[in-house]
Amino acid sequence: MPTQKTIRIALPHVLNHKNIHYWPQIYTAFEVRHLVEHRDGRVDREFVRKMALTWVQSSWGKHGIIPEPLEKVPVEEEDVIKTYEAMSEATSLLTTEVLRWSGQTNGPPQVENTAP
Repeated sequence: MPTQKTIRIALPHVLNHKNIHYWPQIYTAFEVRHLVEHRDGRVDREFVRKMALTWVQSSWGKHGIIPEPLEKVPVEEEDVIKTYEAMSEATSLLTTEVLRWSGQTNGPPQVENTAP
């Protein structure tokens, strides 16, 4: 993960510290979004592989097992609401961690404003 390599913040760890469902919810939502955008919502083997550990911890897990390849992934209002809630909280948690990191490193590099 880029944040982990650059500033040593592991997003799953930060989110799971507050609520073990935040990271699986966000990760699953982004993978579902990918299916909707690129595969007309139809599951493929890669999706099944990626969701093996997170599906049941997300709101999609209430649907039961991961849909079979070529089946459409369900998206219900609860999934959208739970994703919004997790992302809203993630924003706050990540901001706190970045501010903590920037205080330890004298902050990110300053960019000089060269606009006229």
